Amino acid sequence: MLIKTVLNRLARFKGFVFGNVFFRKVEGEESVVVEIFPRKRSRPVCRECG
Repeated sequence: MLIKTVLNRLARFKGFVFGNVFFRKVEGEESVVVEIFPRKRSRPVCRECG
């Protein structure tokens, strides 16, 4: 199963879509990095900044 598929089922963010998913070293540890973009023709609202 693709990571993006799992994210779409478990972590929905209204007004946003998931982009590329890749591995990268962050602070010396391997991490999964997921790009998140605003959905076209919608007004995305961030949970953190309102």
